[in-house]
Amino acid sequence: MAKSIEEKIEDHAKAELKKLNLKYYTKTEIINESIDEALNKAPSKKGGDGVNRHKHTKIHQIQI
Repeated sequence: MAKSIEEKIEDHAKAELKKLNLKYYTKTEIINESIDEALNKAPSKKGGDGVNRHKHTKIHQIQI
C-alpha cells in the first residue's frame, strides 16, 4: 500500500531531524509524565473519558 502524503512528510521530517542530531518524539512516546497524565484524564471532544493522547502528542513531537 502506498504511503499517504502525511506519512511521507513525517518520514522526511524525522530524517532531517536525525541528520541534525535533534531529539524528536514519536506519536506514542511519552514526552513528560505530567502531560501524559493530563491527556489521559482530559475528557474527549465527544464527551468520553480521557485518552486524548494521540491527537495531542502530534503537536508536541519535536523538542529542540
